[in-house]
Amino acid sequence: MNLKNQKLFDFFADNHELSLLESEMTDIVDVVKSVITPAWVSVNDRLPTHIYSVLAYVVDGGFAKYGEPMKDIVVYNPNTCEWLQNIGDAGDEVVTVTHWMDLPQDPAH
Repeated sequence: MNLKNQKLFDFFADNHELSLLESEMTDIVDVVKSVITPAWVSVNDRLPTHIYSVLAYVVDGGFAKYGEPMKDIVVYNPNTCEWLQNIGDAGDEVVTVTHWMDLPQDPAH
């Protein structure tokens, strides 16, 4: 267990008057990391369940067809199974995406 994780374990245990097994602490860290740190999701593992904007790694189509793969905000349409990238005045174009992640929460006001 690394020092950073140990400090998190100690803080959690001290503030909740718990004595945790290392396996329980590892589970807690994994949950905290998944909430705090956005992670890329492979399109082979999971797709968005409804139409909304996500950050995606676009490898073909849209602006990516003019150069390297890119990260951009796109929309997945589960009804048509298409990823759409907005190309400005030209509208939306179907693109190929390998990974995606939810956008972060809005800043607190």
